[in-house]
Amino acid sequence: PLRPGWDPFNKIHIHELERIQSMAARFVLGKYGRTESSRCMKRELNWQYLQDRRRNLRLKLFYSIYNNKTGINASDYLKKAYYQSSRHDHKFKVRPYNPRTDLFKHSFFPQSIVEWNTLPADVVGRKTADSFYEALCPPQ
Repeated sequence: PLRPGWDPFNKIHIHELERIQSMAARFVLGKYGRTESSRCMKRELNWQYLQDRRRNLRLKLFYSIYNNKTGINASDYLKKAYYQSSRHDHKFKVRPYNPRTDLFKHSFFPQSIVEWNTLPADVVGRKTADSFYEALCPPQ
């Protein structure tokens, strides 16, 4: 399977990648008419939006790092959150970084931590990376 090599954060770049996927869907199905919806074609092919796929794969890698399933030492990059609300947070909450630039803000750890902390406890508490990924990708 293909793995994302670039995770853009500018709307222009995100749109360009999605446009390429739309063109690919038209090619695969052989539907080139202007009245044909590329959104419907992607649904017919059961293709996720690229932005969603990149996010889910990034969070799957983050899950693996958090649970020490990679060669990356989690304690070098991840610290327990200072505060956890028993009503709103899960026990797996991670202290967010304080990025000063957009480039760092949208890099792997800062962006993943923000998204990780908003996930429900039953998702982040999954036993395997695959079951975690499946919980992120509900059937279409």
